[in-house]
Amino acid sequence: MDIQSPSPSTSSKQQNLGGILARIFWMMLGNFTLLMLLAVISQKARNWSLAGVDWAYWIILGLMIAVRYVDITRLDGETVYGERATRRDWWHYAVKMLLIGGGCWAAAHGLAIYLHHGAG
Repeated sequence: MDIQSPSPSTSSKQQNLGGILARIFWMMLGNFTLLMLLAVISQKARNWSLAGVDWAYWIILGLMIAVRYVDITRLDGETVYGERATRRDWWHYAVKMLLIGGGCWAAAHGLAIYLHHGAG
């Protein structure tokens, strides 16, 4: 019995599927999840201590950055202009996500604390 390796088109389709799934996560699903977690934080937080929802927020944000890295380095990730993405593109994404994500997280906590302790 002769065992043949998968044809190039089969492995190419698998890589493309992996890339599609990665992009769905870091572009859409991850952002939607962060938005939902921010909504919960803004309603439930009572102080600056970390609760489970905060840990979930930071884990999802970290996973988004990690998946983007894999997308670029292993799955032929592209920029929004259709060009091959580079590690520099990943670095810019990571810095923006940490700055914007951190700012949104702090704003959600600040809003929750303000609402919980009253406006005046």
